[in-house]
Amino acid sequence: MSANAYSDQAPSRSGIFRRRSPRVVLAAAGALALTGAAIPAIATATSAPVVYNACVTIRTGAIKIVSAATRCAAGQRKISWNKVGPRGLTGLQGPIGQQGLDGPPGPPGVVTGYQASNGTPIAVNNTGFTVVDTLDLPAGAFLVTARAQGAIINNQSSDYVQCNLVDGSGSVVDFDTMTLSEDFAGERGPQGVENLTLNGITTSGGTVQLECLDATGQAAVGVFAPTRITAIPLDAVVGNSAIQPRHPSPRHPGSRR
Repeated sequence: MSANAYSDQAPSRSGIFRRRSPRVVLAAAGALALTGAAIPAIATATSAPVVYNACVTIRTGAIKIVSAATRCAAGQRKISWNKVGPRGLTGLQGPIGQQGLDGPPGPPGVVTGYQASNGTPIAVNNTGFTVVDTLDLPAGAFLVTARAQGAIINNQSSDYVQCNLVDGSGSVVDFDTMTLSEDFAGERGPQGVENLTLNGITTSGGTVQLECLDATGQAAVGVFAPTRITAIPLDAVVGNSAIQPRHPSPRHPGSRR
């Protein structure tokens, strides 16, 4: 008889097998159920592959977990079994789940700056300042930069153009003057053309304007390059305390009107 199984019949003293009482079978099943709680603890301490060994009392069906080297006593039979059974078949794929709910809206994006550009040439007159570009800003503090290019038109030999950078409160935050001449190149441009850059800090928000005034009315802004205004929030500028607007003395005697 195999060492991994035992008969449900017990030999009598006369050598004739008699069928075990149903009460004995039930007692064996109850003993197995009671000892089942101790099996996981033994499995934890046993190295793989895990094989359980036990001695079964033939008369009562009681089961006692033992080591692999233990010899069962007289009237007992040794049995063994594995912890892990054979691997089952792969199950069928489950149905596709329902689409989840929409998530909450994300936080507002971070604005890194604002920009406006005007690529249309604008003739500048000598009777008052002409607005050549604008930029709308929300409330806050900004570093504003404006770039413009002046050029002589109508065969004028020389000219002067003053430009102001005006914030939403009407304050001039920076200004400068361009010298234009057909006889020599400008300080910041080719012959008859000069570039200008203004920068300043504003805390008022609203509409920022770049306005220019011509001495003779024979110049234009934005002929060869567009006019641009950019604004960056001050909290995004590193070391903004070192940024100071320039206020040079204008070479043109005109004043803002």
